[in-house]
Amino acid sequence: MDFIQDVKKGSLISFSYMFHKAGHDASPNVMVTNVDSFYVWGVNVHYLTFPYIRNLLQKNCNNPLLSYQNIKGDKFVTSAFRQYKKNGIRSLKKLDCDFVLNLLGSSRALTPTEVEAIRNTINTQMSQVINQVSALNPNINQVSALNPNSNI
Repeated sequence: MDFIQDVKKGSLISFSYMFHKAGHDASPNVMVTNVDSFYVWGVNVHYLTFPYIRNLLQKNCNNPLLSYQNIKGDKFVTSAFRQYKKNGIRSLKKLDCDFVLNLLGSSRALTPTEVEAIRNTINTQMSQVINQVSALNPNINQVSALNPNSNI
């Protein structure tokens, strides 16, 4: 892919990065803020939450005026700002912002109440299974106590 023609400010791209450091993202998805002969700069959306990604894409996808100046006021977004050497980029793909936004719109996070309800349901189900096993074999607790390595 020819960087000069295809990757511009406001492009959302995905690639494999040959110069990633240990523990860093080897396959970033980046909202591009600048491109020159040697580097690509932008926000790696892998380091953002879904609401931040959605907001960034809605405001800046395919925006030729996107720059670091547009995002520098948000510390969380700027913490995801990265610089990549062009000669380390492989398997470059330009992503469809509308498609990504559609995916983000169909996903949602669980509320704390929903998490607690799921936790309670799991605990109830586990208690029921344990009680059923104990009812079938009243000596199971005695056997387990005698042999802690038992798979019972």
